[in-house]
Amino acid sequence: MSLKSRRGNTLIEFTLVGIPLMLISTTVMVAGISMWEFYNLAYGTQTTARYVAMHGRSCLQDGTGCALSVGNVASYFASHTLALDPSKTNVTLKSATATITCNPVSNCNSNTDQFPNANDNGLNFDVTVTAYYAVTNPGRMLLPAAAAGPATFNLFATSRQRIVY
Repeated sequence: MSLKSRRGNTLIEFTLVGIPLMLISTTVMVAGISMWEFYNLAYGTQTTARYVAMHGRSCLQDGTGCALSVGNVASYFASHTLALDPSKTNVTLKSATATITCNPVSNCNSNTDQFPNANDNGLNFDVTVTAYYAVTNPGRMLLPAAAAGPATFNLFATSRQRIVY
């Protein structure tokens, strides 16, 4: 077979193998990033709920009480979710009688209200931290907008802890 009759084989082989390989590798990379963001969200909610539960009414720090404000809790959550964009992260703090929503989480940094409040901050009361994080739909890269679904979707994580002291 002459060299002239084999011209263009490389281009055809790349088209048949390279383009699907690039799509698969992009999909794997985007899925990995989304899993990392979900892990950060779940870790942040879990550690924040523990943090709040450990600062119950009987908590003493240097001989003084260690009540938390909503701003303390929001800052603690943000410091444990470094992979997440705070402007796309929404957090809801819930105790027995109070629910506080931080949409986005940075809106609550200056809130000085006590959380949980004095009535809910006692032995065997539960605190719940719920967080949502808006993620861009990776299907929009590969499919037409009508077939890919919504432009964004929410990752969701929640953690409930009981105040034990």
